Amino acid sequence: MLELVFALLAGILTIAAPCTLPMLPILLGASIGRVGHLRPAMIALGFVISFSATALLLGAITRLFDFDPNVLREAASILLLGFGLLMLWPTPFEWLSMRLNGWLDLGNSSAAQREGALGGLILGTTLGLVWTP
Repeated sequence: MLELVFALLAGILTIAAPCTLPMLPILLGASIGRVGHLRPAMIALGFVISFSATALLLGAITRLFDFDPNVLREAASILLLGFGLLMLWPTPFEWLSMRLNGWLDLGNSSAAQREGALGGLILGTTLGLVWTP
């Protein structure tokens, strides 16, 4: 019984961790007012699956090829800084957004699919990919 109490406390502390707090507004904002009651759970499931799979895959690749993971972190930091600077100037940002829009379009999905459980799973998956360390 004591183990269950510790597991519950560990879960609560995990939710209150600073790295998960920014996820709460995204999860709530993407779920409030939607028809699907499973949407929040599907967002969380997609996030956990993609975050874990990507982190494990990147870890395996760095070990397999004897690659320094700090190089990936530095490259990601440079990309993040570059995109942040790009957002300061609207014209180049809009140009890049227009170019990437065709690649990022998931096809002819209806609004009902995007707002339902499947849309939540897709949203969670993409959030997990972005959040991966």
